[in-house]
Amino acid sequence: MISLCMIVKNEEDNLDRCLNSAEGIADEIIIVDTGSSDSTVEIAKKYTDKVYFFEWIYDFSAARNFSISKATGDWILILDADDEVSSKSKCKIRELASNYSVDVYFFNTLNVMDENNKDEIIINQNPRLFQNKPGYRYEGEVHNQLISVIQKVNPNMVMKFAPIDIYHYGYLNSNIVKQKKRERNMNILLMQLEKSPNDPFVHYNIANEYFALNNKKEAYNHYLFAYNRVKPSTAFYPRLIIRMLLCCMDLGLYDDIHIYSNEALKYYPNFTDIYYINGIINHIIGRPTAAVRALEKSIIIGESPPFLAYFKGSGTYKSLENLYKIYFEFEDYEKCLECCFKLFKYPKKINIDFIKTVMHCMYKLKTPKEEKEKVLKIILDNNKKDGYIYASNILLMEKDYALALEYIDKGLKHLELQSIEESSSKDLANTLKYYKGVCEFNTKNYKKSILTLININSKNVMYYNIPHIFLAGIFTNDDKAIKFSINNSSYTGKVCKALYDILNNMSPEKLTDDKEESLKYKSIIFLMLRISLNIDDNTLFKQTLKLLDLINCNDIHLELGKLFYEYRKFNISKKELSLSIAQNHVIDKKGAKIFYNLL
Repeated sequence: MISLCMIVKNEEDNLDRCLNSAEGIADEIIIVDTGSSDSTVEIAKKYTDKVYFFEWIYDFSAARNFSISKATGDWILILDADDEVSSKSKCKIRELASNYSVDVYFFNTLNVMDENNKDEIIINQNPRLFQNKPGYRYEGEVHNQLISVIQKVNPNMVMKFAPIDIYHYGYLNSNIVKQKKRERNMNILLMQLEKSPNDPFVHYNIANEYFALNNKKEAYNHYLFAYNRVKPSTAFYPRLIIRMLLCCMDLGLYDDIHIYSNEALKYYPNFTDIYYINGIINHIIGRPTAAVRALEKSIIIGESPPFLAYFKGSGTYKSLENLYKIYFEFEDYEKCLECCFKLFKYPKKINIDFIKTVMHCMYKLKTPKEEKEKVLKIILDNNKKDGYIYASNILLMEKDYALALEYIDKGLKHLELQSIEESSSKDLANTLKYYKGVCEFNTKNYKKSILTLININSKNVMYYNIPHIFLAGIFTNDDKAIKFSINNSSYTGKVCKALYDILNNMSPEKLTDDKEESLKYKSIIFLMLRISLNIDDNTLFKQTLKLLDLINCNDIHLELGKLFYEYRKFNISKKELSLSIAQNHVIDKKGAKIFYNLL
């Protein structure tokens, strides 16, 4: 018989989810409320008549032990209200309870860190299922401990890890802010610190609270205090090391990272997460070879053993993700593609940016068309509504205009057969028509491009549309297209008018001196610069550059440096970035990385 024991307070947003997920596992549900002011108690009573009240005395263990005292089952199952039992794990828990040779089972607690991404997970192993025996109780006011207490009662106790997944949502910002968990925990821990100022476990837990509050400096100080007073065999040592490394990364203590890593690996050579973190850090500090070596080691070892695991996927998809990005950055397309193909085993990791990388590698390696289309099919299968939009856009980026036109035509026919809301269908069709016009423009079929683009009645694509119509009009002496573009009342129309004057040897009017307005004009001017680079028209590019003198921006050289780098004009890119630094004292993270690569 399994007794589910819970302590709760103001958990109306979570409790239903937790108890629904635990349905069919427990024979008895014990819920102890410590002072809810919302509908938590009413929700609890829908699932059990064993709801008790416990006056809060700033001691989680006391409340937890009170709940256990009410249980009549042979086994105690511990869940928090912000937990959810994985659907795959439910039946396995009851099977575990038939083995009385084990005293305590540890489960995976999968801490969900991102509200929008359930795969962004930090792993804990926690004692969740244990026999209901005298003395098997908790101690510790906040991060209550069970194992050390049971070991005192039963030195021969048997612990076992079970591959049961419990999702925990308590670390999501929405839950932390609403329930003031950090403030509550810190107050209790500081009281503990007064009683036991040299207790490394108290310092470790205080550090965890500072870490969660993003105060890495204070966190590091408390972690360091604990580190200097514990042995590697201490239960929380592996997590202490990982948290210290993450603090060092934030604080720029890169030499310390290698010292702590090497020391930990002496005791735990299969600690994958350490290699994974070292891979990320080496990449950040410009040591790509060392980064690759560390990440490849992570993959060779595989996931850390359960008692060491911290990042879910550090020995598989997380390391592969970082590896393919490093290989891509340094243009090793063959190895990048090799990593990407391995990542296809993890469907949740496949997104549009990933597919863009795969396709770019394929084009660089001159992969056959049929192989590329297999990858594009993944987009179409996973995005029934706008798959052709994504596929056409990728092909446009790779300048495969012939294949892009094939997918655009297929997409337009696909929309005709779909039962999509009319306004949404029109928006998708207009985007595909815009792509078609761009393909025609970039293949210098300017008259066709004008006909395609000028008939698109959509504000969504107008910003991108008009520059192409204007330039196609210039190339074909189409006065109607030119006037259509110049007479547009938007910022784009004014940019077209200024460029028209420049091309006809007239003095253009200043577009603006206002810095905010200049940003709007700048984005349009850079769009036109890209268009001229796409069709390799150096004369048009030089004339378009003059538009930048008509606005007031101090980052022009920086943006030009990035643009030239993107189009592989490395010498000019380096010159522009140097001017940005020397004359304007302007550089950003991306610009600095490019400049470093060009040195």
